[in-house]
Amino acid sequence: MFQNEIHRRLRKDAKAIFQAAIKAVDPDRTVFSTLAWDGELLRAGNLSFALRPENRLWVVGGGKAGGAMTAAVEEVLGARIHAGTVVVPPGCYTQTRIVRLRTAGHPFPDAHGLAAAESIKNLLGQTRPGDLVLCLLSGGASSLLPAPVAGITLEDKVSISRELMRAGIDIVRLNTVRKHLSSLKGGGLGRLASPARVLTLILSDVVDDRIDVIASGPTAADPTTYRQAIDIVTSLLPPDKIPAAVLNHFRKGDRGERLETVKPGDPLLISISNLVIGNVRTALEAACRKARDLGYRSRIVSPRMTGEACQIGGRYAALVRRLSTTNRPSRQPLCLLVGGETTVTVRGTGRGGRNQELVLGAAIGLGGIEGALVAAMGSDGIDGPTDAAGALADGTTVNRGQTAGLNPADFLQRNDSYSYFKALDDLLITGPTGTNVMDLHLILLS
Repeated sequence: MFQNEIHRRLRKDAKAIFQAAIKAVDPDRTVFSTLAWDGELLRAGNLSFALRPENRLWVVGGGKAGGAMTAAVEEVLGARIHAGTVVVPPGCYTQTRIVRLRTAGHPFPDAHGLAAAESIKNLLGQTRPGDLVLCLLSGGASSLLPAPVAGITLEDKVSISRELMRAGIDIVRLNTVRKHLSSLKGGGLGRLASPARVLTLILSDVVDDRIDVIASGPTAADPTTYRQAIDIVTSLLPPDKIPAAVLNHFRKGDRGERLETVKPGDPLLISISNLVIGNVRTALEAACRKARDLGYRSRIVSPRMTGEACQIGGRYAALVRRLSTTNRPSRQPLCLLVGGETTVTVRGTGRGGRNQELVLGAAIGLGGIEGALVAAMGSDGIDGPTDAAGALADGTTVNRGQTAGLNPADFLQRNDSYSYFKALDDLLITGPTGTNVMDLHLILLS
């Protein structure tokens, strides 16, 4: 088999493996396997909630999987739902019958999200003892549900979020800041839902499924503090990049002059149940099975990869180079799978996302290696502010780029991975998948 035929097969296999992973975390599938309605009893996994006729069922939430989750919930619970509002990005909208689906900005909050968050707060203000609030959360909800505390504007939240993302902040620290600027996050939604009971169904998009981090933990206890928020913003940003109102709010909170987020041990938490119904391991296990069906020796290396994207890509390339000396075409092909969420420190003005940057970092180290491929994609189908989910690279990527007059190091330096892979037709374009369980990384050796 000629080398270009090998690379075409690897690309085809990579796409099939990714498709299997995404299918496994389809919100319909996860909701249908979790929820059941039995007379006056709502069952969710091993949990059950009694709902008498006078008890009302509310549905609220947000995230990239919110549309599909809501539609599935309506299929299960039907007219038993009293009312609800769920917020999604425009590309994730779907038709619903009872719950109102609203669209809002992502990854940065906008006025639509602000109005939608107020709508949810108004619904929560109508709850009474015996009611149940069903909260649907998935990745993206932090941006989709902006509810700034008094004294903080939407512009303040957008500004601080944008600057922290450009500085390469990880999701745990970013959401520590977000929680202390919001009336819904850090347990705030659960606080507003009281005296009703709360059941939250979660598609996890963070490492180790930390419910205090997913969507900034609207119904979870928050172990972080105002002091930590101060330390994060002042260590990552120069003073002129921190809105004065934000720093002033944090300092007042640190002095006890502002309401803290809901802390572990709060009696409120007794009436709240959080249930993770899908995560990156679910996706990786499905990908692993698909790779084996395609003839690969397959294993999951890690479901919790973090770090600077281009550096992780370089590490993958180094691993491929080592393995390529022992994994020749005469032996069984190998598939290695990784899940996680890397970060990018933005230094240039190009276009891209963390998955494209990771693959470009790998491409530089893969030059000349035969029968190997590295690919990465966001499980939501959206990688950064682009229309790509990710990208693919093999041992020919750098050479093909040089033939076209493209220097991959230059593109990496200006964070312009999208332009590089677009020129080579090596972008992964899926469109929004309707789910979100972090990123999927793939290494194939023939």
